[in-house]
Amino acid sequence: MPAEGLLEPLRAAVFVLAVSLAARSAAAELETVVVTAPRPGDDYGAVDFRAGPAERSLLATPASVCVVTRAVMDDQLARGVVAAAGNDSAVGENYAPVGYYESLSIRGYALDNATGFKREGLTVANESSMPLENKERVEILKGAAGFEAGLASPGGVVNYVLKRPPERAARRLEFALGENGTRYAHADLGGRFGGGRFGYRFNAAREDYHPYVRQAVGSRNFAGAFFDWRVSDRALLEIDADWQKKSQLSVPGYQLLDGRALPSGVSPETMLNNQAWSRPVEITASDLGGRFAYAFDAGPRAVLSFNRNRLVSDDAAAFPFGCSSGPAPSAFCADGDYDLYDYRSSGEIRTATQAQAVVDGAFATGEVGHRALVNFLTSITKRPGIAAIDTLLAITTIAFDIAAPGAPGDLREQLECALTRAKIRLVQRRVRINDADERDVWEM
Repeated sequence: MPAEGLLEPLRAAVFVLAVSLAARSAAAELETVVVTAPRPGDDYGAVDFRAGPAERSLLATPASVCVVTRAVMDDQLARGVVAAAGNDSAVGENYAPVGYYESLSIRGYALDNATGFKREGLTVANESSMPLENKERVEILKGAAGFEAGLASPGGVVNYVLKRPPERAARRLEFALGENGTRYAHADLGGRFGGGRFGYRFNAAREDYHPYVRQAVGSRNFAGAFFDWRVSDRALLEIDADWQKKSQLSVPGYQLLDGRALPSGVSPETMLNNQAWSRPVEITASDLGGRFAYAFDAGPRAVLSFNRNRLVSDDAAAFPFGCSSGPAPSAFCADGDYDLYDYRSSGEIRTATQAQAVVDGAFATGEVGHRALVNFLTSITKRPGIAAIDTLLAITTIAFDIAAPGAPGDLREQLECALTRAKIRLVQRRVRINDADERDVWEM
């Protein structure tokens, strides 16, 4: 018999044997073993964030979120948001010169200083250096943030979460000395009393600035307090306040020579704002906030929150800009000369007050589960503000992009006018074929 004929019965026998062994293996299959373990709470990881109206799980959120924990900030010696967010390649400086407050951009989009920064989910003006001593984490929501945080720039939002009173007493003193002479001291005290019903957290810091630009000296003082009261197993009341005063000479930048060439031989230690009449940028910032949370029997949780943010600034600089005798007015002269301006803007006041009511919970209709959130937010901005006697002039259409706060004619300004009974004049531009420009005015 040919060899090929002998192989066929052998193959059939092997197949039957394999099927028999597989059947026996399936019958003897072991039960599934599930291993679970709690995630450590003191590592660099985070499991939730609060950039929106309610706390959310990072794993259950279809968004790109970076959470910088307290452990990361401590290990990186971060005292500003730029240093805290330095590990995220999508976040960068927008305008953050030495001696001035820090602005950010996310994915190339500059964050709006009026709407892009939040404290405990409520908007604060980002026109002062945000202290990190009393912050537990910094949350960076990247991309279209409106579904979570309301009106915001397309880049996203940054939210600061405060330190809470610890279950065990916390006592921490920190001292630091920089290579150029900067001195820093920070105290963090917290604990609970009254059988655990009442909690407190105090933070205080002092910093004397001596950066690599030697003349850009200054100082910063900060104090913050947080109190909570566990009214019952379901109710929690929180009250917080902080204050900071910073004074430092700001460092202006250079411009192109004659609008074409880069300046050469420039030392990073060179200070152009070093005139005898130069004055520092002084900013005093304060916040007063509170929250009341209550958990219902059925599972929903209601949270009432409030925050008032106030900034007072004296902005000043000997500011080099342009060459009045050269061909490029917005560039230095070809030989490196420049015009020097005495810029001063004193007594700038910005106040923002926000209140928010949120009900968040889950319910089921039959076998279908649902999660619902109801959010009511009111914001009052003073200085300049708007009143019933005012008329707002806008040069864009009524459908202007809502994601550009402050742009004339956008939906936010229309709502402000509606709430205050002020008038708004919408000016729509129409261009003729011969490029002549005419405008029609409507009154709302």
